[in-house]
Amino acid sequence: MILHFECFVGFPFLVLLIVATFFTRWFETVWSFELLFLLV
Repeated sequence: MILHFECFVGFPFLVLLIVATFFTRWFETVWSFELLFLLV
């Protein structure tokens, strides 16, 4: 029961972590391009 609860809670958290990492990298890339266009 504890193991099942741990998997049930851990899996969405893992997916959320992956999505957050992906969006953070994407946002940094977009922000870098925005700064590049502002500087040019």
